[in-house]
Amino acid sequence: MANMIAATGGSQAPVGSVGIIGGDGRMGAVFAKVFAEFVPEVQCTKTCWTSSNSSSSDGKITKRVDEHQQALENRRVLESAELVIFAVPLSATVKTIERLAPFVREDQILLDLTSLKVQPCNAMAQTKAQTVIGGHPMFGPSTALRDQNFVLCPVRIDGNEETTGTNSKSFACQDDHPLSVSLVDQSKSSSSCTEKEPRGSSPRAKRQKLESAKPMQSVAQTRSDHDAAAGRTGKAPTTQKPRGDDRGARALDWLKNVVFKDCRLLQTTPERHDKITAVTQSLVHLTSLCFVDTLQKADISLAEMYQFATPVFRAQMLSVGRNCGMQPELFAGLQNENPEYGQVLAVFRQSVLELSGAGEKHRGGQVVTASPRVIEEKLQCALKFLGPGRDGLSSLLSQVTPLLATASTTVVAHETRQ
Repeated sequence: MANMIAATGGSQAPVGSVGIIGGDGRMGAVFAKVFAEFVPEVQCTKTCWTSSNSSSSDGKITKRVDEHQQALENRRVLESAELVIFAVPLSATVKTIERLAPFVREDQILLDLTSLKVQPCNAMAQTKAQTVIGGHPMFGPSTALRDQNFVLCPVRIDGNEETTGTNSKSFACQDDHPLSVSLVDQSKSSSSCTEKEPRGSSPRAKRQKLESAKPMQSVAQTRSDHDAAAGRTGKAPTTQKPRGDDRGARALDWLKNVVFKDCRLLQTTPERHDKITAVTQSLVHLTSLCFVDTLQKADISLAEMYQFATPVFRAQMLSVGRNCGMQPELFAGLQNENPEYGQVLAVFRQSVLELSGAGEKHRGGQVVTASPRVIEEKLQCALKFLGPGRDGLSSLLSQVTPLLATASTTVVAHETRQ
């Protein structure tokens, strides 16, 4: 049976009921509590129904999923909700949406909370729902919402297809910014900071080029205008239009200005989202795991590494420690299911080869890396790309260095006792 969340929400919301498919999962449970503050009725289904346990050939106890019971419960909650939220694991999202698609009504609003957007949004767009919105909380379930990034990808609002997104200022996607052009082809040398590959003339490429070049509007700016119209800060306007054909637009406005008002909201298209997160998530997680894997094979104890650690090494270890703690299924999904990741990975491999000298030539038993000239050019390109913000990051690192040193001491003491 689905869980009912005790709600304190009032009549200001454009929807009276929310159904969260997978609402007992870690992220689903977080947003069940969030929506319960604004909506009278919030129901959650389980991410996995277990009928019984069975023993495998190796003696381990495994749980069998009662897919029939799960499907019935998902359908019941979906059919009773005005706003349907998909919060199931990434690998199951598209399949779950497709199975429930025949039961979706035109007047329902669909929202997903998965880490990729193109495939889930396409699946939701195939339903009868007149309003489809992709969502991605750029933080984990243990993190409070305040000041965290949250991406919204409106796909269809009140039956109107959304063909372009509004990039937040945080993207800084101007024509001359690296993120506004295609990644450099791996067959070209990337030693020059100014080389760019043309997008081509496909409709999708033209749409992405237009999207990157268009004037940017921060969702925070929209929120400020909304607050001014309401006559107070952080509150929704006291007057509501009668429910009608514009409920999807009002729901999107409600999500931005009420439900997620404490977040740093970004609005873009599903394609743009996946292109950027292929770098900010998929690539970051890959390099973190590769870094730790290399340390494990270095024949040096962790305690010794920390004894010789620089502030940058300590900061790196803090980052990779967090990334390596993620669920394996999510890690694999971000690598394997993002359609943009292949191009990012190709560029990364080429960059490693250029800076390592391909690792094939040796001089006196030592691997010959890239020439000083190439390294200098790469560093100059890096400084140009990072811009003035680098100074602020360096200053922040200086401030937390004492804390990192304390953490290092703790690790050394722990490793010594082992």
